[in-house]
Amino acid sequence: MMSLDGIKIHLDHHEVSLKVQPIHMKKKGGFTVCVQPVYWYSEFHNIALFIEAWRSQGATRFIVYFHSSTKEVRSLLEYYENLGILKLKPWPSFGPLSSKTSEYFNFPSFDSSTYRVGHTLAQNLCALEMKTELGAVADFDEVMASDKGLLVDYVEEILKDEKVGAISFNHLLVKFDPKISVSNYLGVKTPTFLNRTGPPKVIF
Repeated sequence: MMSLDGIKIHLDHHEVSLKVQPIHMKKKGGFTVCVQPVYWYSEFHNIALFIEAWRSQGATRFIVYFHSSTKEVRSLLEYYENLGILKLKPWPSFGPLSSKTSEYFNFPSFDSSTYRVGHTLAQNLCALEMKTELGAVADFDEVMASDKGLLVDYVEEILKDEKVGAISFNHLLVKFDPKISVSNYLGVKTPTFLNRTGPPKVIF
């Protein structure tokens, strides 16, 4: 096979050079969950609930991109990193866009440019960095579950069919009362399911 050191992408008058790296071979077994970049406003109780809920469903590894956080969040992430189940990877700040980007809009706005674009970039990068057979991409307030037992067992059974590459899960909003931020997670015992939907999520 031909060996490549890099590629160049031409967009109008711009040229972007990218290095080429091999994709890791997948190991037998394992279940990696990719998470959006961590920013200062990430809350430690959400992260703790997220990781423990996914672990209870069979997740074995987490990849988290880190930009900034409170001391509590950083300590929590380092705790799981020391357990050997979480990989912390640095996430950069995006610089300002050129003033020539748009004559009509004042970019970049934080939500549409920095957060949303960064979120998508991290998801795609993480999917390439997974070394396990199973993977999922989720936000810190999202957990996938099966009504047919342990999630990982259900997924492995479905994916035995070589024609199936991913399983889609419907989105359902859950409310905790009292909130987990003030109640030592007591609200998790009696969740309320709300009739509001969102985009589906997949395990692949």
